[in-house]
Formats: sequence, C-alpha cells, structure tokens
Amino acid sequence: MATTRVLDAKGINYGANEWVTREHLELDDILDASQPKKPGIDIFFLPGIESGPVKDAQFRQTVSDAFAIPSFFWSRACREANGFCSRNQDALPHYSGQAYSTSSRFLIKEIIPRGPEYGYDWQYMAFASLWYRPAPNAEESLVLLCFDLSAKMRGLVTAAFQESNPASWRDCPFGCYAVLAGVIAKCFDDALWGFREPVRNIEKSRISKAQCLNFDGMGVRYLIMHELARHIIHETETLEVTAATLGSIARHNTDFCGRHAGAKCTCMDDLDFYQSFVSNLIKRASSFQQRLHNEIMLSYNLFAADDNDTAKAILRETRNDGRDLTNLVSTLTLLFLPGTFFSGFFGMNFFQYGGGYISVSTSVWLFFATSVPITFFAFLAWFFYRGRAKQVEPQPHSAGWLDETSRVENTLAHTLTFPAPLPKTLR
Repeated sequence: MATTRVLDAKGINYGANEWVTREHLELDDILDASQPKKPGIDIFFLPGIESGPVKDAQFRQTVSDAFAIPSFFWSRACREANGFCSRNQDALPHYSGQAYSTSSRFLIKEIIPRGPEYGYDWQYMAFASLWYRPAPNAEESLVLLCFDLSAKMRGLVTAAFQESNPASWRDCPFGCYAVLAGVIAKCFDDALWGFREPVRNIEKSRISKAQCLNFDGMGVRYLIMHELARHIIHETETLEVTAATLGSIARHNTDFCGRHAGAKCTCMDDLDFYQSFVSNLIKRASSFQQRLHNEIMLSYNLFAADDNDTAKAILRETRNDGRDLTNLVSTLTLLFLPGTFFSGFFGMNFFQYGGGYISVSTSVWLFFATSVPITFFAFLAWFFYRGRAKQVEPQPHSAGWLDETSRVENTLAHTLTFPAPLPKTLR
C-alpha cells in the first residue's frame, strides 16, 4: 500500500535569523527536513495521531524511520497516557555527529461554563523531536513534530517560539522543551484558575442562611460540587504527571550537559523553573479540592441533620398518638373502676326481681354517695398529676438544629470582626 502523502500541514521555519510561516505542507516537505543537510529549526503541526493520514500504518512507519520515533508513540497507551517523555541518544546511527530524538505527551483539562453547570475540554499535546549536531562546534538542526494540538494550542506554541531567542536553547536537544514548558505552564495556570470562580460561587451561595437551608437548591449544588470535584481530581492528576515529566526532561538535559563538557545548557534554568512552577500549581489544585470537599461535607451534614430532625418529629407524632390512646383507656378506667369496686365491695343488691315487678333497695343511695366522690377525686388527682408531669418534662425543640444554627451564626457574628476586607487571593 502506498504511503499517504497528502497532509496539508502547517509549520514554521527558523533560518537566516528569522521565522517564516509555512502552509499546505505535505509528507515530502516534512521528510525533507529530516535530512540533516543544513542547520535550522523546523516545527510542523500535524493532525491528531488517531485521525486522518497519520493513522495510516505506512505513514507512521515512514515518519518513525525518518525521525527515530518509537512505536509506543503511535499506540493506544500513548494516546490515553496523561504524560511521559522518552529519549534516544543514538537517533541517527548512519550519520556522524550527535543526534538525539525525543517523544512526549502532555494533557490539560479545562472547564467550560454552561449555564448553572460546567462542561470540560481536554487539550492533547504530543511532540516528537530530532536534534542533530554534525560536529562539536557546528550549528545544530532541530525538527519538532506537533500532534493533536488544537487551534488554540497551535497559536500559543507558534507565538512562543517566534518570541523566543533560538540561540538560548537550540544548542541543547531538550532546549525546545524549555519553550514548550512555558506554554504548558501558562495553560495549566489558566485552566486551574478557571476553577476558582465556580468554587467561590459555591462557597458564597451558602453564606446566606435561607440559601443554606434551601434543601431543593442544595441538591443541585451537591451534584455540581461532585462534578467539579471530579474535574479537579483529573486536573491534579495531570499536574502531578506533568511536573514529573518536566523533571524527567530536566534530568535528561542535565545528563546531556554532564556527558558533553562543552555544552552550554542555557535552558536548564528555564526547565527547573517551570517544573517548580507546575509543582506549586499542584498545591493550588489541592486547595480547591479540599475546599470543595469541605462544602460537600457541609451539605451532607445538613441533609443528615434535617433527616434526623424529621425522624424526631415523626417519633413525637407517634408518641402523641400512643399517648392519646393511653389517655382514653385511663379515662374509661377512672370512670368505671371506682363504682365497680364499691359495688363489689359492699356486695349490695340494689335491685330485686320477683312477683312480676322490680323493687329498688332503699340503700341504693350508698352507691352514689361513695362512687361519685371517689370518681371525682380520682379524676382530680389524675389531672393534677398530668399538670405536674408536663411541667417537669422538657418541651421538644420546635426548630431543632435550625435554631441552633441560628444561635451559632449570631454568636459568630458578634464574636468575629475583621479590621479590613480579605484580599482577593484569600477569598
């Protein structure tokens, strides 16, 4: 099968102390740059690894042979990797001189506001470079292949190289990564600070008591917080991997300088700085993650407290229902027990049946004279006992934990005072 030659790629070239933009480049143009015929810098922006002609097996083999790209670079594992960097110190064994090839991948996650919710986008970046120096004091040549870059990233990378001074980094095989690291660090910084406003909005939305206790709205906030937390976890992961990758590049650069005493290694400071900068961004990502975790736990505890308050209210209602039934039985008992007791106690026969008529005993008044007062005093004693029991029994807190929340808020409001507004960096 013939190798695909149609690419319509773009690129920039540095020669004669100026950058020149190139468009509508085909595979032959890129392969021509792989031949170390003259010093210069060529940067090509190719399509994604899994799209278009780049997916063609023959294309990959041709480019791999020309630029000493390992087969792993084209694999699914590379595509799904969150970052790596590899090197080959003997990239062109059939040429004399020094030749280094590298391959790397970086990944950045950005959130995109979409109404009350947030979407996201991934910035994929894959690079393969070939650096060649024919003799110790000769001028170097560099070819950098860029894959999977979005239009935004292509613009940033192009501007970064055009604004740089090639003389300060072209003498090192990893010098181009000093420029790329600046772009990557800036994109990570922008992407990470994109989380600040959503996190702050969530924190501000629960400052008001009415909003804090709005459980319908809290359910929506709860889901948004979980989604943001998921994005921040991804961002933290890619930051940690990028910091490790930049550290690996810096070590490769140090190793190159140690092997070649005459190497200037002017890009070492930049690589160390950007590695440190990205490592510091991890702390900021961790802070966002902890702040979101704090809000999630607050929502969880408020829901749990509300459920507990509802359960206590149901328990009180159930207890009241049982109390009403008990009161009814007690009342009937007080009504009938005294009379029944005295009737049995005296063993009186108030009615006599005989002779076709009913006669009433003249002592029937004894029943009423004893049972009525006793029943009255029994009811009186019962009502007196109930009144005393209600005074001793603690009344249920009508507002439950909600009034406790109000009390704590009022206490804090009168206790905490700030002499000046907090600076924006601490909000």
